[in-house]
Amino acid sequence: MKHKKVAAPMSETQEKEVREKDDKMESSDFSLQKYFNLHDVDASGKWNRQEVIASLMQQLDKMYNISDPSLGEKRTEEMQSWLGYVFGTGDLDKDGEINFAELEYLNKLSHDRKDKEEDDWKDIEDDEQYTEDEFDKFKDEEFEEYKEGDFD
Repeated sequence: MKHKKVAAPMSETQEKEVREKDDKMESSDFSLQKYFNLHDVDASGKWNRQEVIASLMQQLDKMYNISDPSLGEKRTEEMQSWLGYVFGTGDLDKDGEINFAELEYLNKLSHDRKDKEEDDWKDIEDDEQYTEDEFDKFKDEEFEEYKEGDFD
């Protein structure tokens, strides 16, 4: 099942969508600093893991219907992929949190990708490691080995 295209995690596009839909604020009033401050629930000056997840949930809901229990695993995998990107790429000081400068950095990366006309975000379903033919061949080979009793 294919879902709607979504913006890259922590991109300005993604942040604006959350601001409009979840925060009920006009996009014309958007500033990344205001958005950051609003979602810095504990006012620490940094987003912890839960604050990052909260910021990303609207995009996840756009991709995978929350009321469909069969999509629970995909939702979890996608969120883990996003968190890996956000903290692996954006957490420049490796403290396990995202400060405003790091959010700006992630935004800049997203803008750079857009300028190069690259896809905003490739989700886990788009990240195929094998073609359908390669996977079918693999399954056939595994089945043959199974029939022959070769379990190595």
